[in-house]
Parts: sequence; C-alpha cells; structure tokens
Amino acid sequence: MVWGKMSKGSGFFFIPPDEDVNKAFYARAAMRGFEIALERKFWQGLSNLITGSRSQLLSFDEIARQIPFEGQYDGGVQEIEVERIMGSVGRAQDFAAGFLPRSNELRTRWIKIARANLIGEYIPPIEVIQVGSVYFVKDGNHRVSVARVLNQMTISAHVVVIRVPEALTRSTDIETALSDWERELFNNSTCLAVLRPEARVAPSLPGFYRKLLEHIRTHRWLMGEKGEQEVTFEQAVVDWYDSVYSPVVRAIREHHLLAAFPGRSEADLYLWISEYSWYMSEEGSRINYDDAAMGFAEKAAENLPRLLWKVMTRTGK
Repeated sequence: MVWGKMSKGSGFFFIPPDEDVNKAFYARAAMRGFEIALERKFWQGLSNLITGSRSQLLSFDEIARQIPFEGQYDGGVQEIEVERIMGSVGRAQDFAAGFLPRSNELRTRWIKIARANLIGEYIPPIEVIQVGSVYFVKDGNHRVSVARVLNQMTISAHVVVIRVPEALTRSTDIETALSDWERELFNNSTCLAVLRPEARVAPSLPGFYRKLLEHIRTHRWLMGEKGEQEVTFEQAVVDWYDSVYSPVVRAIREHHLLAAFPGRSEADLYLWISEYSWYMSEEGSRINYDDAAMGFAEKAAENLPRLLWKVMTRTGK
C-alpha cells in the first residue's frame, strides 16, 4: 500500500487485525467515512459564512496566471505531506476547502477508493504540481479527499516542481505569499514611495499590482507616441500617478464610492473604473473621470452597499 503513514490516534475507523474479517465491514467503514466528509463540509461551510474564510480549493489555473514561472522539473515519486495539498488542477470546483466532497455525486468513487485503502489494496500514486511549498492535484482528487478524512500524514505522489521566485516558497499560504510578492515587485519597480511619498496605492485583490504595472507601461508608451520621444519609466510613473490615477481617486472620494464596495480599496476601484471607461470608449463613448466613476458605480453597486452609498451621497457625508 502506498498511502503513507497515519497520524497517531487519528482513526475514524477501528480496523481489526484479522485479515479474514468480513469485507462488508470495510464497505460500511468507507460509507461512514463519506458521511463524515459531508458532515464536515456542512459545518465548514457554516463556519466560513461566519468567519469569511475560504470555502473552496485553490485553483492552479487561477494561481498560474499570477505566478512568474521560472521553469519546471520532474521530482519523481515521493511521500508528501497531505496537509500541504491545497488545490487542484482543473477540478477545484468539485471539492470544498480541505478536499471535502461537495455533493453526493462523488459518493460511489469516493467509497470505492476508501474501501480499497482500508483493505490495503494497491493504490497508485497521485500526480501533483508543486508550487513553492504547496501542492496542486493533477490526478487523484478523490484519493486526497479520502486521505484527509482518514487523517493520513503522507501520501505517495508523482511530483512536478514548478520553479518560482524564492519569496513564494516560504509559506503554505500561497495567496498571501503572492500578494506580498506582487506588492514588493510593484514598489521596487515603480519607486512610487520615493517619487510620490504621499501615494497610498494598495489594491486588495490578487493580480491587481501587476495590472497597475501594465497600466504604467501602457501610459509610458502613449507618452512616447504623443511626445515623439523616449520616456523613462520613472517619468511614466510620475505622470501616470499625477494625471491618471489621482484624478480617478479624487472622483472616488468625492462620490463616496468606497461605501458601495466594503472591503475594497481605492486602487481596486481605480482598476475597475478604468476597465469600465475602456469598455465605454470601445462602445464609442468617451467619458471623463467623474462620469466613468459614477457610471461604474451605477452598474456595479447593489443591495445594501448601494443603498449606503446613496444615503451618504444625499447627506454629503
């Protein structure tokens, strides 16, 4: 059996040592394991509603769009820690966080794998992609789900290692590591804290720092086209902040738009409003910053946040 070690005192199942025990026992134990997984999923979902914690697996496809890969190599078959398996490649929607099954549709296959595991049948290694210190399952999501419920410490896996910047290899919280890396990249690239000490550009959503860098690079190109001369990146940063970013932020503040989007930052809204402005220009309507900000809020704000925004606007607060 290649499933790795079980943690001490973990057992949801008491397995008699007699190898001739009726196999129906293992079938019942496997079915009970699936019920336990569904129960965990229910209580986890309730807890996530209260705490705001992540309720789904990390998606490798989403993470891959944000990480600057520096190559890869085959790490071979090895024992990996189950708790470091955080996401899936293409199947993240089938399981909740912790690889808990989302629905009864997974029951038959899940129970079959759990029963084979309990009996001691050979189960092939899963296939994973390693990003920093965490793993994404390419093949074997059900096997990982079973391993989680059985509280297994390790599992056999064929590992493909993706090389990433050192800053992304130090933590199992890949989303926080990505956010920190993006912020550091933006600050080091723009030197905005030196060029404009008063600047407070702090997007809260993944990938937004890199989008801001793309905006600055595009602005630099437009400046060069307009002036028909070479523009340094430093010049582009200053002009972008003064003539593009700051006017949008002023409009956001004047119209109290942050009230319509709790938890978001001015930089988040700047990017959304910029996208909306670009969309409107593609439709043939060129609009100023105020109109773009108000138009975006009218289309995007809903329910209580929108009501709060309207109240603040009317009262002038």
